[in-house]
Amino acid sequence: MLEARTAPTEVSLSSGGFGALWEHYGNCRCYGRERFMAMPEWVKSELRANFARASRAGRHAARAEPRAARAVYGARDGALHMELWESLDLDLSVMKLTHHLTAACLLLVGSSAAAPRGDSEFIRITPDDVHWVDVPGGHGAQMAALQGNPDKLEPYVIRAKFPPYVMDRPHWHPNARYVTVLQGTWYAGTGHVFDVKHAVPMPPGSFMVHPARALHWDGSATDETVIVQITGYGPGTTTPANPRQPLWVEVSH
Repeated sequence: MLEARTAPTEVSLSSGGFGALWEHYGNCRCYGRERFMAMPEWVKSELRANFARASRAGRHAARAEPRAARAVYGARDGALHMELWESLDLDLSVMKLTHHLTAACLLLVGSSAAAPRGDSEFIRITPDDVHWVDVPGGHGAQMAALQGNPDKLEPYVIRAKFPPYVMDRPHWHPNARYVTVLQGTWYAGTGHVFDVKHAVPMPPGSFMVHPARALHWDGSATDETVIVQITGYGPGTTTPANPRQPLWVEVSH
């Protein structure tokens, strides 16, 4: 017996979302009468009420992607296996609704199998490919963008390189940032007070989350060069806690 799993559709409910409803009740799987009858009445009512819209979406999807239908169901003519539901003693509305919901999801599931992404869409960057740019007034600190632009409303991946004994003073960013230490021991502190003695040493492989708008400061407090990788969602602007002081500083040896 072939088992069908479907993804949430775009059909919406006044009760809070058709896809969420199906996911809550078993990830859109077929139901036997016993399980269906155990559902709350409002759920059964909403399922029946949305049958017409789901049916139209399902028929359209099956016509638009017959090859995907064959790939998913193994049907010679791209049709769905109606015997899956015909053999079950189900409420007719739910039977048809499940059938058409499955068909509506063929574009999501089947099209990926029919058209795999090409190798050209992968991104590979070796250490030698990283393009470092000097930070103005950064005492030799550098930044490199690997993916995205931290100045725009989009995800980004950047790296920061701190020369020995170079740190930044307390500052914050508008959105959360996720930091992984790649090289050297990164010294990280939080709050308004910049005091290297209270910084936490984080060796390579360490991870830290900078919450949105949370004050922090960090860098290299030893003779090691430190490299960290930062991911986030832009804009990733930097606002110093005290704009009258330079953001970057060389700490005492």
